[in-house]
Amino acid sequence: MTHTDFMTLAITMASGCKPDDPKTTPCVGAAIALGEEVVALACRGKEDHAEKIALDIAYGRGVDLTQAVVYTTLEPCVGGVRRQRNESCADRLIAAKVKKVVVGIHDPNISVCGKGFLRLQEGRIDTELFPSNLAEQIKRLNRDFILAQQRIGARITSHKNHKDGEFIPIPSGGEIELKGTWTNPPSDGERLCAIVRTGTQWWPQHELKLIAGSTNEWSTVINIGQYGLHIISIGKLNRLGMALFDYYSTVSNVHIRWRADLRRKYSDPHLKLEPSPWIGIELSGSEPPKGIDIEDSICLNVLPPTIPPVTPANQPEGASGSGPRH
Repeated sequence: MTHTDFMTLAITMASGCKPDDPKTTPCVGAAIALGEEVVALACRGKEDHAEKIALDIAYGRGVDLTQAVVYTTLEPCVGGVRRQRNESCADRLIAAKVKKVVVGIHDPNISVCGKGFLRLQEGRIDTELFPSNLAEQIKRLNRDFILAQQRIGARITSHKNHKDGEFIPIPSGGEIELKGTWTNPPSDGERLCAIVRTGTQWWPQHELKLIAGSTNEWSTVINIGQYGLHIISIGKLNRLGMALFDYYSTVSNVHIRWRADLRRKYSDPHLKLEPSPWIGIELSGSEPPKGIDIEDSICLNVLPPTIPPVTPANQPEGASGSGPRH
């Protein structure tokens, strides 16, 4: 068999994978060759990666792997991605002292991409990539996984225990806490923010902050400045989005100081009932401002505060019946 045959064989093994969720689990195949012979074949299992399974098969056959070439359709994982650091496929390949590793595509996971290659090279193992025509086959096979990994995977999971589309009274102080998770931790310099749409206006909000003690749970504060339907979205900002949000943050701070100055100067009680300090961005249609890639949204219908019914227990003195005395 030829070099190309072994790569094609690894792709064939990958095509046999049947992941429960193709968005979270890739199809990966591996082939180990010694000279012109195949000594082990494997595809990704539910728990173990293809490289690990193939190495175990080769060990079971007593194969000397120091002259072996490993073909894998996806960049080997590195320590910190697996639950136990010593279980990474890159480290297993280094420990086996294989001669060379030929990789189909880089891992699309932003926290892994390129690190598997670097780790193998640090372990003095030759590395090579599949040619582009074969790499395209692997990308088509893992289209859903690649698309999912290119996103942060941020999801809204909680907003004071209210459900999507639920009617809620306007909260005290005009704020609600929004919580959620993300699949892929943002890399350095990446920012995720919340934005609210009411009618044709979009209201930039605050950045998503990692909850202390967690690796994938975030929270943020949403300002509720009026009644009615609110579409709350979270998304990743590109360079344009970062500039937009920074500008509106500056504008909001100016408004906060301006309102505070007015309260001190005039002591006007109505100024206490201020809406969100953010300035709405007027847009036609339902598309968000350019610069933010929406990852998840939720709908809330905000109502005025509920007024408790008049009962004998809370009637004003001298009143009777079901309503106030005129």
